[in-house]
Amino acid sequence: MSRVDQLKERRAAAAAAAQENFVDPDAVDVGPATEQSSTSTSAPSPVTSTPAEAAPPKRAPRKRTMAVTTDGRPTKSVNVVYVSEAVKRRFDAQRHKTRKVSHQLVLEAISKQRAELATIIENSRFSTAPVDDLFPADPKAVRYLGGGSAQIHYNITPDQDAVLDELTAELGFDTRSTWIAPVLNAYLGGRKEKLAGQG
Repeated sequence: MSRVDQLKERRAAAAAAAQENFVDPDAVDVGPATEQSSTSTSAPSPVTSTPAEAAPPKRAPRKRTMAVTTDGRPTKSVNVVYVSEAVKRRFDAQRHKTRKVSHQLVLEAISKQRAELATIIENSRFSTAPVDDLFPADPKAVRYLGGGSAQIHYNITPDQDAVLDELTAELGFDTRSTWIAPVLNAYLGGRKEKLAGQG
């Protein structure tokens, strides 16, 4: 047998052997699908990392605001009554003696003399430029006992302020200090200021 024939015979034997071991993939029954093992290449489940402990929120700086009522007005209003130096000394003396704050003493003087306010104010009126009775006095020259340049400060609530506004209008004044000064003069202890001829 020639060398060529031997080679052909070997190739034929190899082909026959391959044919016997051939398996058709379409004809193979692989059975029902089974659950993939833990080593499968399925997508990994999401990993949740524990976040670092959150820092406590910073507190905003407190803003100081003025207390106001429902309609926006301040809860207290600062008022001033202008009195003479003598009335101021009497006021301070009585305030310290009774241990009352300024607004208590001012409101007390008005309340206690409520019925006599008009009379007290009228009897305290005088003119720095008097004229004959036939002519009315110059309004700019009219003064009241107890009035002056010394200041008494007092704080009152909006409701108290409203009452003083009503009394000011009722008594015919534009400013409350004008009529409160003679009321204080009449109420406070000590030597009261008087007009010439008054007992």
